[in-house]
Amino acid sequence: MAQKGYFQDQDDDRVIRPGLRSRRQVLAIASVMLLGMVVVIPPLIQRSRGTGEVQIRCPNTLKMIGLALHNYAEAHDAFPPAYTVDANGRRLHSWRTLILPFMSQPEIYEKLDLSKPWDAPENRKALRMPNRYFHCSVSDLPRTQTTFLAIVTPDSLIQETSSRPYSAAKGPLAKTVMVIEADEDHAVHWASPYDVDENVLMSFDEDSRVSHSKGMHILLADGSVLKVSDDMPASERRKLIAPSEEPDLFSDQSVQ
Repeated sequence: MAQKGYFQDQDDDRVIRPGLRSRRQVLAIASVMLLGMVVVIPPLIQRSRGTGEVQIRCPNTLKMIGLALHNYAEAHDAFPPAYTVDANGRRLHSWRTLILPFMSQPEIYEKLDLSKPWDAPENRKALRMPNRYFHCSVSDLPRTQTTFLAIVTPDSLIQETSSRPYSAAKGPLAKTVMVIEADEDHAVHWASPYDVDENVLMSFDEDSRVSHSKGMHILLADGSVLKVSDDMPASERRKLIAPSEEPDLFSDQSVQ
């Protein structure tokens, strides 16, 4: 449960003070989160229904995505664009594809022709390869489908076709949403260069077809993960999308 003036990280007892952190601070925090996730194995993994295959729980998948995004930003001095385009403005590849080398999936990345559209015949073989990082382990969606989508707005750190550095953040990283685990109606192929805008987070309610009861997992720009309740007021959701320096972001009931 969130404490007033603080964020409670999902599946972690550490309480993180909101604030605008440096790149090194964020990477250090994200690395500690990931290390804790790997060491404390039993509570953080589960077996998929019917197969017995070990799967990583969604909050920790988001933490790994966050760490990969920050490692990408460290390597390229900016976060990846939501998607790449060709000379004619045609969408080619998603940010999810661009961070594969930072998620221990270089074998998929190396087989993709980034100069061709993601679903071009040249890329079909790579897209059939198993990708365990972008699929919710409790979802009934096909394994190639993902609900881990970036929130793309004029204020977001992930922009449609341009790369933004840390300094472009409009508010503290610990108050800025980057990626959400959206409802299943918005699922796309993990390599598809499509994401969502703010309306998905703003319209989330008890009738949304999410994979987890009464909540939507979100990745903040500092690498922490929260579970937002379906009754979170619109005014507080708006602060996630367009963050400010206000000290008290969430009420105790809005984030778990």
